[in-house]
Amino acid sequence: MEARFRKAIAGLGDAEEIPRRAGGGDPPLSFAQERLWFMEQFAPGTSAYVLPVSARLRGPLDTERLRRSLDAVVARHESLRMTFPAGPDGRPEVRVAERVRVPLRVVDAPTEAAARQVLTADAALPFELATGPLLRATLVRLAPDDHALLVAVHHIVADGWSADLILRELLEPPQHGPRLGFGDYASWQRERLSGARLAGDLAFWRGELDGLQVLELPLDRPRPPRQGFRGGWHDLELDIAEFRELCRAEGATLYMGLLAAFQVLLARWSGTTGFAVGSPVAGRTRPEFEDMVGLFVNLLPLRARLAGDPEFAELLRRTRDGAIEVYDHQELPFEKLVAELDPERDVSRPPLVQVLFALQTYRDGGEGFEPDSTTTRFDLELYAAERGDLLAGRFVYNAELFRPETIERLARRFGALLRAVVAAPDLPVGRLDILPAEEREQIARWNSTTREHPGGTLHELVFAQAERTPDATALIFEGDRLTYRELAERARAVAAGLGSRLDQPVGVSMERGLDLPVVLLGVLAAGGAYLPLDPGHPAERTRGMLADAGADLVLTAADGHTTPGPVVRVHEDNLAYVIFTSGSTGRPKGVGVSHRAIVNRLRWMQDTFQLTPQDRVLHKTPTTFDVSVWELFWPLITGATMVIARPDGHRDTAYLRDLIKTENITTTHFVPSMLQAFLEEEDIQPPKRIICSGEALPPGIDLPGLHNLYGPTEAAVDVSWHPCQPGEPTVPIGRPVDNTTLHVLDEQFCEVPIGTPGELYIGGIQLARGYLGKPALTAERFLPAPGGGRLYRTGDLARRLPSGELEYLGRTDHQVKIRGMRVELGEIEAVLREQPGVTGAAAKLVDGRLVGYVVGDTPDLSELLPDFMIPTAWVRLDRLPVTPNGKLDRAALPAPDRPADLPWEPPRGEAENAVAQVWQEVLGLDRVGRHDTFFAVGGDSIRSLKVVARLRAMGYGVELQHLFTHQAVAELAAVLRPRQAVPETAAGAFDLLSLADRERLTR
Repeated sequence: MEARFRKAIAGLGDAEEIPRRAGGGDPPLSFAQERLWFMEQFAPGTSAYVLPVSARLRGPLDTERLRRSLDAVVARHESLRMTFPAGPDGRPEVRVAERVRVPLRVVDAPTEAAARQVLTADAALPFELATGPLLRATLVRLAPDDHALLVAVHHIVADGWSADLILRELLEPPQHGPRLGFGDYASWQRERLSGARLAGDLAFWRGELDGLQVLELPLDRPRPPRQGFRGGWHDLELDIAEFRELCRAEGATLYMGLLAAFQVLLARWSGTTGFAVGSPVAGRTRPEFEDMVGLFVNLLPLRARLAGDPEFAELLRRTRDGAIEVYDHQELPFEKLVAELDPERDVSRPPLVQVLFALQTYRDGGEGFEPDSTTTRFDLELYAAERGDLLAGRFVYNAELFRPETIERLARRFGALLRAVVAAPDLPVGRLDILPAEEREQIARWNSTTREHPGGTLHELVFAQAERTPDATALIFEGDRLTYRELAERARAVAAGLGSRLDQPVGVSMERGLDLPVVLLGVLAAGGAYLPLDPGHPAERTRGMLADAGADLVLTAADGHTTPGPVVRVHEDNLAYVIFTSGSTGRPKGVGVSHRAIVNRLRWMQDTFQLTPQDRVLHKTPTTFDVSVWELFWPLITGATMVIARPDGHRDTAYLRDLIKTENITTTHFVPSMLQAFLEEEDIQPPKRIICSGEALPPGIDLPGLHNLYGPTEAAVDVSWHPCQPGEPTVPIGRPVDNTTLHVLDEQFCEVPIGTPGELYIGGIQLARGYLGKPALTAERFLPAPGGGRLYRTGDLARRLPSGELEYLGRTDHQVKIRGMRVELGEIEAVLREQPGVTGAAAKLVDGRLVGYVVGDTPDLSELLPDFMIPTAWVRLDRLPVTPNGKLDRAALPAPDRPADLPWEPPRGEAENAVAQVWQEVLGLDRVGRHDTFFAVGGDSIRSLKVVARLRAMGYGVELQHLFTHQAVAELAAVLRPRQAVPETAAGAFDLLSLADRERLTR
């Protein structure tokens, strides 16, 4: 097996001799050179494609002899004499000079630190591809007999093998140069990769990469709109003796084993399994290539073979067989593969593969003097070298995406994973323990939230407060007031009228006002669980909720008895309230919450925020939304005053501004979207304490006293809390509240590492009893916890930050938040499908808008759904998009008013007509409309260069990236700089590069 793999790596190409190119003229670019030239134009001035190689030279050194050696190396290798100007059509051309003198800069440095600083600065300097030279050297003299040498070469003319070869030839010149020049190789490659051979390789790779997913690693920082190249690194050293033996036992090489383990690590880190990892191969498939300097290296996308969660031993066998098959097709250049597969353009990341892995040969020869600069063309790279029983590794990462500590943790997990594999090779990879002990202990400490709180029931706590402060104002509504004594007396009268309702839901359908808290307290005092109903909701929906809850009584006013009723003994585990949330079956589901759960929530809130009798809390949230629970009861158990907003006042930001100011409100709740609207009002006076929940809170709202809370109705309103700080790039949902645990788990019910996305589960005292009348659904969402107790499965994606706080990432299902209300898209879809004239339906949240998709007529839902559940935009389709297995393909649902939905329109105005004309000429099209997009109508990377060159020749200011970020004719025309007169002499070899481009390249 080892020999078979090494044969595949070597390529062992055909026996025919590669000819020298005829005529001896300038050669074509190789496929790799063409792609790299394009990337350089897209990011001019970058040092990402500079290859530095260094050596420490001790002993006497003849500087002039070194100069001659450099010139001799360049003379021997044709690629080092190449330059790459743009032709008149914008495409790159090759020029080969007969003689090139290499610049050698000699600098004195008093210390090693100063020398390293010089070499680091020189390694970061870009090259000018059009004029060259594309190799330079820096010699730093630390002492007469101690020097550090840096040779920097552009990747377009050399690869890592070449860099070592250059350094070796400098120090030990060979007797003879290579038989072939790199131009001969490029000509041979283009002729070889055509016809049946090309078709066969492409067919293999299309099948191999079919359905490939983008590897979305959990980033520490938002991905920039354009890919950056600033890198960092972290070194590691691991004992691999036992792991290597495991690989041998399965007939696999160490390379295959490490690749499989690395892909498991990435899958467990990202939650993605259908990705590929890039792995470089030397590309020197023939002996005559071995002594040539040039860009031979190729990148192979090696697909992770993790389907079905295999045991590691099985994964190793899959990886072994797949690698051998892939290496049999290694000659197809990665650049050609990208061009043929034509993945979706995304200028923020590399195509096809985002992560690289390489196992290199360890050479302990010579003393290096590496510069401190690091660049990376990928999100993450892992380089490893075998050194006896140790593995010397280096993670290179994009420093614009990751923090150093994240990669340090990743390295520790890689070591933990290798140890877990050795201990249990027959365990499914999804169950391998990759958490280092210190990380597991840290997560346990963050979940250590046990705290003793005094017990009690909601109404008992309010009545106790009424005993302490009977004459204090409890409620204010539209100028009317109730004292605590009056509130308690009226609530007891309502309870007397109800009699004993222990653990029975009682419907309450009332508008906000003084009577509402009275009735709710009365229901609780009678032992009942209040069930809030919105008088404005459709009657059919309300009847269904009452039936599901088993409620046979609905209160609409605060009528009561003056005669005291029976004293009902209410236990902390009895239900306090039932709130219905959206249900995926088309029917909402009732969540029953106990007194014990909500009292814990309120006790934590009071310990954290410390309300006083001088505080005034605004109650404005509809009682059908769980935030209303703490608005209603927190102030009443602490002696504060509750100010009640008028019905529908929660929608009116001007009214809220005035109410907050006139009533001296100190504490209020806002759904984030409503808070933003409120802050747009003039002359606002924000309360000293603003609680946000119900939606993801965006960064940038810098208010003192702003707090972000998170929690589902199934866990007594909120389970985590974060005090917001100015300038936060994102707003976490915080740490768990008292007596609550938060777990981020994977599909195997295992705790995921810090920073890794997973599904959020909640444990502890605040969990609801379940869904009333739905035991199967309750069992599905409230699960037994491994250590005892229960866990609620939220369906929310989250990750734990290094600080211990949690970050909300979205939903695992089709549940969304609209105006702070949790909505199951399935419920909307179920109602849509029942409407006359609708044969297919879907719903989706697009840029904050609820969009309805219908096959058929657009229905009227005003009598069927609450207004927040009615789509605000509609798209009519001939049929719904489906996946290969026949399920609705939500990702393929179009955004409303997207260009593809618009009829063809001719270009408008001078700029649009110019863009359309150039596209027609470059792409050979009969017509181009203003909504057509470049890549959809046949454009590609090389043709984009022609488009930019021709538009510039017409006098328009345009950058290459504009064609990628503004792909429609109308969009591109809108960003063109005004047309200017073009002098007749303007057309030439450098039209592709603007003055700004050249300045960036030569800085």
